Amino acid sequence: MVEEQRTVVIRDGEGRLLPVGVSTVRLLALGSDTADRSSVEEIEVPAGFEGPPPHFHNQTNHAWYVVEGDLSLSVAGERIVLQRGGFVYVPTGVAHTFGNATHRDGRMVQFTTPGGFDAYLEEIAEAFPAGSAIDLERMIEIMARHDTYPV
Repeated sequence: MVEEQRTVVIRDGEGRLLPVGVSTVRLLALGSDTADRSSVEEIEVPAGFEGPPPHFHNQTNHAWYVVEGDLSLSVAGERIVLQRGGFVYVPTGVAHTFGNATHRDGRMVQFTTPGGFDAYLEEIAEAFPAGSAIDLERMIEIMARHDTYPV
């Protein structure tokens, strides 16, 4: 049996927006669109955003492409700053986090395999709506349900 995938077209200004704390995530391709092979999101990374706690995944891979501003990363303990056009791939098992240590907003596209990471982002958005503070204990509880483990 072949799992069903579908073509996804999202134009500028379209897509479901998830306000998450001080950031906003725009869902582009959901796991349900790709037969859970991948998901794609655009993430606003506001100036001064500290990012999620450093973490790793046992089954999830991320790739980030910076489309605006700067992105501050920690990957396997190495600090990396990427400007517009920069890219990083983070395989399973590698500790990582991202943020924005600059004074100007940034934006990145996140590619995740396998699919379904959008469900994690939706749960985080529900738990921490726009402008709310992140409760670290609750965040870690949600992370654990979605193959995301703090370092």
